[in-house]
Amino acid sequence: LNVENTTIEKAAVMPASQDVITLHHVLEHMPDPVATLKYFHSLLRDQGLLIIDVPDISKCRHAPQTQFHFAHIYNFNDQTLKAAVQKAGFILLNPDVTTTHIVARKVLNQPVDASHPINLSNNYHQLATTLTTHTVTRHYTSMRPYARLLRKLYQYPKEILLTKL
Repeated sequence: LNVENTTIEKAAVMPASQDVITLHHVLEHMPDPVATLKYFHSLLRDQGLLIIDVPDISKCRHAPQTQFHFAHIYNFNDQTLKAAVQKAGFILLNPDVTTTHIVARKVLNQPVDASHPINLSNNYHQLATTLTTHTVTRHYTSMRPYARLLRKLYQYPKEILLTKL
């Protein structure tokens, strides 16, 4: 496997040379996500697949004071991610998904998918309500932070032991 450790701009990848591109927690760090997706569109062969997974800002997994990660230039929920992917020339293969794990296919002439309209104005109001009602009290009276701590207490020693073995 030829692995190249470089930036997207410097990578020696020929246009229309890839069958699958996977972005796992990458897109939210890009200065222009749609331009990045359009670039990946050019790297994919016809009918190539794009698999994206980004943190979902609407899930409120972190305490309110750490909700917005300092390294994330953009934040997505399922609707904004779908809109960006479609704008870049992809068709969603899982349009009914309500998570920020998207599978899309490159198409040359993207058909208008009227069966899955994305209403971003309604999305804005839902997202604003979710983020403003996610208070410190509400967060720490839920099980989420404690379940996360327990998962880390189990996961990290396990990873350290497996690494040493």
